Amino acid sequence: NNDILLAGADPQGNGDENTGVYRSTDKGSSWAFTTLMNRTINFISEIDDQIFFAGTNDGIYRSTDYGLDWQFLGLANTNVNSILHLENDTLIAATSNGIYLSSDGGLSWSILGMLGNNILSSGVTSTEHIFTGTDGQGIYRTSDKGITWDFIGLPNLSVRSIIIDTSDNILTATNGGVYSSSNLGDSWSYRGLNNENVQTLFLHPIGLLF
Repeated sequence: NNDILLAGADPQGNGDENTGVYRSTDKGSSWAFTTLMNRTINFISEIDDQIFFAGTNDGIYRSTDYGLDWQFLGLANTNVNSILHLENDTLIAATSNGIYLSSDGGLSWSILGMLGNNILSSGVTSTEHIFTGTDGQGIYRTSDKGITWDFIGLPNLSVRSIIIDTSDNILTATNGGVYSSSNLGDSWSYRGLNNENVQTLFLHPIGLLF
């Protein structure tokens, strides 16, 4: 539905009564609170036309009615920084205490790795290599579905966003600019915005990078 917009608001950054998810049904002309309130909203992700996930400072929530009502799915007392939808009902959540996996659409979660680390972002290639961006500790990779994790570069950087294109080229947004890899993270090339705290990236299908 192109008329519906969702926005996560936290003006003071403290998860008070004015924070949560707002919803507009008229392309932003007016807004109303949804049932997800009193939480800091770290992200909102659309899975399909009416299913949305929200990562908060107190776990992960799901809506199945265009963002009107929200159901708590778990990871209580944990900052959920991003969520990645793979195939079918498989989800990966990057959190303040490691990276978690769900195989049932978010109804249950199990630790995939990096326990005790603040994971800001994640990405998966077509060859099922999983990448995690950390808070000040660079980027890690697993090639065995989370059994082992290897540090592969960008030391001392916070990797806030990971984008992987259809050719498995990797782009990262960090607090020290934009970096890329064309060999599954074995080596990295600086792409600009030196010393800028880049929060997110968007890769347009025609090749434009925002």
